[in-house]
Amino acid sequence: MQMITLLSPIRFYIRSAIQRNLYWYYNADTNSVEISGAYKTKFTIQRTTPLPFDCRPEDDILINEDDIYIFVTTPEWEREKVPDRMIIRSPSMHLKAVDTALNLDDSGSDDGKAKEAEAGIFRFNMFDRGFGVSDVRSWDGKRVFAGTRLNGGERWEFVQ
Repeated sequence: MQMITLLSPIRFYIRSAIQRNLYWYYNADTNSVEISGAYKTKFTIQRTTPLPFDCRPEDDILINEDDIYIFVTTPEWEREKVPDRMIIRSPSMHLKAVDTALNLDDSGSDDGKAKEAEAGIFRFNMFDRGFGVSDVRSWDGKRVFAGTRLNGGERWEFVQ
C-alpha cells in the first residue's frame, strides 16, 4: 500500500513503478496527461475533504480509501502566477486539465462545473493499477486513462 504524507501542497512527479523511465507529462497542446520518457510534469495531490479531527500536518497521511484531487502546474504557470489546473476524467476516461476557478465546495449551482468537480475526484488507491494507457506496446505519448481496461492499469509512484 502506497502512502504519502501531506505536509503542505507538495508537487510530485508520477512515475511508473515498473518502467521507471516513464512519467506522467501534461501536454498543453492536447490538454491531456500523457506518458513520456523524455518529459515529466509535477502534480499536486490534495484530499477532497479535510480530516474530521485536528492533527499535525506531518501526521496527515493519505491511504487507499481517501478521495483526492490531482492538480497540475507548469514552470511557466508558476512564473506567471497562473493557478494550478485540476485533472479530471473526460467522457472517454482520459485525463485532462480544467481551470480550478470552479468552486469545489459549491452546491452545484452551475451543473457543468459541478460535473467537472465530480469528474475530478479520484480514489488514492487508483495509483495501484487504476490508471493506465491504451496501448502498452508503445507508451511514449499515450494518454493516461482512469478506470479498468483489458490490459489493466499500471502501478505509479511519487517522486520528488
